[in-house]
Amino acid sequence: MAKRAQFLEDNWYAIRTTLRQDVACPGLVSCLERPRREHNHGAHWHILVRFTGSAKGKIAANGRPRRDEHGFGFDYWSPKGDSSTPTPDDVVTYLAHVSQMPNSPNEIYLRSNNDLSPEGCLSLAKLRKRMESFFTEQEMAHLQSL
Repeated sequence: MAKRAQFLEDNWYAIRTTLRQDVACPGLVSCLERPRREHNHGAHWHILVRFTGSAKGKIAANGRPRRDEHGFGFDYWSPKGDSSTPTPDDVVTYLAHVSQMPNSPNEIYLRSNNDLSPEGCLSLAKLRKRMESFFTEQEMAHLQSL
């Protein structure tokens, strides 16, 4: 198992992926200026990170804080030309990337060199904040180190 995907198993998480075609991308500037067929990304997926079936007992036994048992969902766009289902490694790579972003949409915009639209920056800042409320501090630190 890849090092990044091991994060899910080590923390009793599993992922569920659902292909979606009804949601527009969050806003690369280049996507806003082009017809949909020319966007810089591939298929749109909804990802749900949830606890594995045996996690509830482990969480209670280890004294972990109780969080949303239904999981943590977010939108994910695969790379352009890739319509395959995202792997656990793909998902953790994306979460690791977002975990290193600031919480401020303005700071995200400045770091993107004006490559993201304001909506895209706001979307990423909200995702970052939701990650902080779902994952423990140790899990966020682990994601940031990947």
